[in-house]
Amino acid sequence: EISHPALHNLFVETEWLEERSALLATRRPRSSEEHTHWMVHQMIPREPSAAVSFETDRARFLGRGRSPASPQALDAAGPLSNTCGAVLDPIVAIRRRFLLRPGESITVDAITGAVDTREAALTMIDRYHDPRLADRVFDLAWTHSRLSRRSRESSRPCATACPARSRNGRGTAWRACGRRPGRAQIGRA
Repeated sequence: EISHPALHNLFVETEWLEERSALLATRRPRSSEEHTHWMVHQMIPREPSAAVSFETDRARFLGRGRSPASPQALDAAGPLSNTCGAVLDPIVAIRRRFLLRPGESITVDAITGAVDTREAALTMIDRYHDPRLADRVFDLAWTHSRLSRRSRESSRPCATACPARSRNGRGTAWRACGRRPGRAQIGRA
């Protein structure tokens, strides 16, 4: 039966883009009415690295009788198999090797995303090769997570019980907003 989970993965096809050092994965449509989606995976070092290798066959990456907690691919220092195409059980893994001396550090951007078209996937890959844009995106994600956290904390029912915070000699306290549940506003204490 086509809906069996084991057969579901047979429709995933992976592709390595050598010039961009990125993996693409898509599920081949089973009918002309089915819409495809694309997954992007790339690892972008800010400093030069040794040759890159990749793996998209989960069985080769994990090894016989192994688990994701202890994959066979981490036992050997050499390159991965560079397998891509239609694989039975897909995975996306990229290996780069770096030599770090004591006290040295490097920055590596790991990008994984999903888009609706192959063209959008290629645009995403090209966009994040610019380190300034990657820095900006990570800064925005950090800011968004802080704002989301603050919003969740302020929408708690106990917001009125929070101690007043001092600002310019005057206290500022959170109080629940009566206009819309789950919202909060800052008011002077």
